[in-house]
Amino acid sequence: MALVNSRGLLRDARANGYAVGAFNVENMEMMQAVIAAAEAEHAPVILQTTPSTLKYAEPAVFAAMARAMAGKASVPVAMHLDHGDRFGLCQQAASDGYTSLMIDGSKLPLDENIALARRVVEMASGMSSGLVWKRSWGNWAVRRMIWRSSQVRIFTQIQARRPVSSGKRESTL
Repeated sequence: MALVNSRGLLRDARANGYAVGAFNVENMEMMQAVIAAAEAEHAPVILQTTPSTLKYAEPAVFAAMARAMAGKASVPVAMHLDHGDRFGLCQQAASDGYTSLMIDGSKLPLDENIALARRVVEMASGMSSGLVWKRSWGNWAVRRMIWRSSQVRIFTQIQARRPVSSGKRESTL
């Protein structure tokens, strides 16, 4: 089975009342173990890497391993970039064959976060592969508070909705 898009996995899970595990994989052996466990449970799975993992090997290496292993797997396997922290990394992961990605600009001021998210959304939306994307607006807590260092900022309902209502949905999921 080839790598699959996580949109289909998650829609089926929602419709049928089950969860899809997403597991950080930092090397080939972890990837093999996660897929073997998913096969033992007859469950779809999402493999994911983070920016720190991709200091070890570039996205192309992880995508190639995932493609090879998914091709032999008896369950659906997706490959996700989790908390991508810069445009270039998201673009590279998408070009190398990741089936979904998340841009995390939560360390940026809100306007820069929105601009980064829009740039990634435009890039991902323009790809013919049907890449799934999600964006993170920050570390959201109760009542729309964002904790940043020792400072607490409270956003109004209009500010909290602004990123979502400014052109694109929050996610393609």
